[in-house]
Amino acid sequence: YIKNTTDYTLWIQNNDSQAVNISNNSGGNVSASFNIGGAAQLYHANSKKIETVSDGVSITNGFLQVYENDSTKDKSQVLKLSSYANASNEGPFIDFNTVWNGGNYPNWYVARIGGIYETESGGNNQGALVFHTADTNNAQTGLSVVTEKMRLTGDGHLRPSTNNAHDLGRSSYRWRNIYTNDLNLSNEGKTNDVDGTWGDFTIQEGESDLFLINNRSGKKYKFNLTEVS
Repeated sequence: YIKNTTDYTLWIQNNDSQAVNISNNSGGNVSASFNIGGAAQLYHANSKKIETVSDGVSITNGFLQVYENDSTKDKSQVLKLSSYANASNEGPFIDFNTVWNGGNYPNWYVARIGGIYETESGGNNQGALVFHTADTNNAQTGLSVVTEKMRLTGDGHLRPSTNNAHDLGRSSYRWRNIYTNDLNLSNEGKTNDVDGTWGDFTIQEGESDLFLINNRSGKKYKFNLTEVS
């Protein structure tokens, strides 16, 4: 082994472009490799994880994780950067986690981009941007569950995570204007407050009229419009 018992700097020198390796006796299990004038590489269980490059640091087949180091809490993961798709079909992503009193409760995921998200496969799920939230009422009790609330699909469609569960705006927080083409209206899975039935209608625009199409019966109607000055 090498041991420095002086107050002077310990130097390990080699020729330019040659490597200084730290490994087991046979050289088959490498912990670190330092190329003089080039890359510095760190290994875990003989598998390269981190390497310096000309413009920064490269992470190979793994995660960059930042942990809470407060002695009053567990060392819970706060930030996690993934560079590859793992066995859970999670593509490259950025996870931010909120740490509560010794626990690790992910508050929301900024993004999971570039791969297949969760256990879904193919189609619109590839490259989706998924928004999660936690139940803030229970987050400090350890009973919070992180659930998907909204998804921007890979082909550009924005949709809620479940049908007939979330609102766009609130009674005191309204969107100023909504710009849309045809307006599709359906309360399937629920009933109205008048006759207890459900409907599926589309409102379409004509040159001088508005039309209403009953998608269940196929019948078409025209709105009776009165011109005002």
